[in-house]
Amino acid sequence: MIITFKPWINLLATAGLLAASPLAARETGANVRDKVEWLEEQQDPTVLAFTFTGDIRVNPHWDKTNIMYVATAKLPEKTLAFFGYPANPKPGDFYPFYFNMSQWMLNLQDLKLLSAAPLYHFVTGDIVLGFENDNGDELRKQLADFGKALPTFPSPIQLVVMPGNHETTHKDRKTRPGTTLTSASPNNTVAWRDFVKDQGLDKLAKNGPTLSDPEIFPGARMTQDQSTLTYSFDSPDQTCHFVVLNTDTLTDVMTDRGESAQGLIPLKWVTADIQKAQARSITQHIFVFGHKGIQYPSDMPMSARGEADRLDPRVGEPLRQLLIANGKVAGYFCSHVHLWHADTLADSGGPDTRPVQIVAGNGGCEPEKFWEPDKETGLAWNPDEPRGPFFGFTLVKVHRSGKVSYNSHQRPIPGSPATWYSYKEGVPAAPPAPGTVTWYTYQDVAARPRPQSVTIH
Repeated sequence: MIITFKPWINLLATAGLLAASPLAARETGANVRDKVEWLEEQQDPTVLAFTFTGDIRVNPHWDKTNIMYVATAKLPEKTLAFFGYPANPKPGDFYPFYFNMSQWMLNLQDLKLLSAAPLYHFVTGDIVLGFENDNGDELRKQLADFGKALPTFPSPIQLVVMPGNHETTHKDRKTRPGTTLTSASPNNTVAWRDFVKDQGLDKLAKNGPTLSDPEIFPGARMTQDQSTLTYSFDSPDQTCHFVVLNTDTLTDVMTDRGESAQGLIPLKWVTADIQKAQARSITQHIFVFGHKGIQYPSDMPMSARGEADRLDPRVGEPLRQLLIANGKVAGYFCSHVHLWHADTLADSGGPDTRPVQIVAGNGGCEPEKFWEPDKETGLAWNPDEPRGPFFGFTLVKVHRSGKVSYNSHQRPIPGSPATWYSYKEGVPAAPPAPGTVTWYTYQDVAARPRPQSVTIH
């Protein structure tokens, strides 16, 4: 038995996350994970592992103030106190959680249970709601709320965060009422940059593109320093190279509305960085991260595909070709679309063909309405419960043999939207009163892996 349960019990004691439910409630999921990972470790031990997820923000449509309603949530009192809120919320009370605090905390507990301890945990953007067209103050406030959770992050795992469009763009609604168009935002980008600096989350960002060489592709230039938003770093043994991308880089490429276009990356810098890593003999694998995908998930309906739901093709297609051409690239890891999906970026092959694109937008935001996991590969929680969307994270492992594998660790989203995220304490959550929402509240369930990891060839 590789996993023991004692060390993580006190991990989030200050937040009271374990006070309201017995340890046995989590052992069911953990034992399944232990069995899967133990068998894999016997066959080919892990030498490096990392996890990632994205889109833990709240969704704006269910209340006018764009904040989390937990009046019926029954959150553990210590958790509420940890975030500075009174216990026993009353009907009509609003607590400003701009991110799905419950799923974030549950993921942290599960990371400590992994037998292959991750060296890094990447969050691929859309951490908070953001999107405001102001001087950046609203985003600063929301990121400060997320910052309250950072002291609970489990050491020695290193947290790597990157911005999503909710942190680096703004809606045009204030200047064009009734529209939902978005543009790259200089004010929000500065707010993000200040946040990662203040929280000490920019320590790995040492080599990113600056305005000394602003070209992103011929005829297009950056208009703001990107050195702490797009960058790369190596694992301690230098065998793995990690590239972090801001997929909404501020440039002089303008929309027909006179706004800075979104979905762009510093392609010139990325090309040089990946080619340099490919040429180094010590580098065995290259992993690339960003918020927006290079291509749409193949099971995303045509009617749901918007221009802003992937990288601008002017940089997306060259990036795809770059990743294919450099054989050490294992994959591109992203989120943005609220589902989990894996496929290849190559012209042929499947989710085991490098380079893969894994979309893990299941960190805690409301799942896409069209998302129905494949019945053959989805994970049922019991024979009588239908398969369906899930929250969680993805574990990626580099093995002693040199192979790379990944596995989706899944936590169910129970019931209908009225009961998703509800805190379960031996009895089902009470039906919500008209006009209220119980999403995004706390349910202590461990994420479980699929029966077998996928090896990337």
